[in-house]
Amino acid sequence: MNSTVNFQRANSEILEIIKYLPLNEQKMIPQERIEYYEKNKDQSYNFNYNPAKTLKEQNVLRETKVLIVDLFRDVFANEKQKEKLEIILAQNEQKYQEELRKKYSEKELFKQKTKDKYIEENVGEDNNNNNNNSQLVVYKENIFTKIRSFIKRFLRESK
Repeated sequence: MNSTVNFQRANSEILEIIKYLPLNEQKMIPQERIEYYEKNKDQSYNFNYNPAKTLKEQNVLRETKVLIVDLFRDVFANEKQKEKLEIILAQNEQKYQEELRKKYSEKELFKQKTKDKYIEENVGEDNNNNNNNSQLVVYKENIFTKIRSFIKRFLRESK
């Protein structure tokens, strides 16, 4: 599912959740925000909210949870709650950035695998089961092969 579809479904879900808020809390939500959710909802998506269950127990999209936090912060939270929420969001962002740094670190990106050519070959067949056994064979390029490849690429690019 792409992010546009998720965003539209999240708007549909939050509209359904808002219906179950007490009337005085519903009135606190700016009409422009409700209209925005209405305008950007998925018309064909049907979400059923069960007020007897918590949000964790229901199958709510991650994007909906983001919209709920945003709505709470902007409309319902007092100053102390806003400060706590900002701290939590900053900590979550810090964790996320750290995961990205680990995932896309130089060490991770430029492992030895990039210098080697991996070729998978069939080693043999098991006559009893007719299963193919495969083994990973690593071929390393020597310096002469690398130079030859470089010259070929250079000549192709210069044409």
